[in-house]
Amino acid sequence: MLDIKNKKEIKYYIFLSILCTCINLIYSKFSHGVSSNYMTYLFLIPLIGGLIFLFIDKKKLKYNIYNLGIITLIIGSLIKGILEIAGTSSVFNIVYFIFGISLIIISIVKYIINLNK
Repeated sequence: MLDIKNKKEIKYYIFLSILCTCINLIYSKFSHGVSSNYMTYLFLIPLIGGLIFLFIDKKKLKYNIYNLGIITLIIGSLIKGILEIAGTSSVFNIVYFIFGISLIIISIVKYIINLNK
């Protein structure tokens, strides 16, 4: 059974998924029929990130590092989607994805280390 804190965090991530979906819908309305998979599937990042809380104990997770990783992935995907819709690209987008995934991996590794203590 989930405790109250985890339910609150799951609701937060569901709200963030809905917000990402709304951003995609509004942006696609004004993009003249051009779309990007990074914008279309933007809602999956917080949704999958929130599902993590169903399986782990938040007290042992380095929560701030984990949240920063999820937010970095969301921002990176949003910027990548906007640039794709605009018809341009940037070599700096990969930095968001590397940094975001690294932060999530660091928080999960610290979680595993805390399980052994």
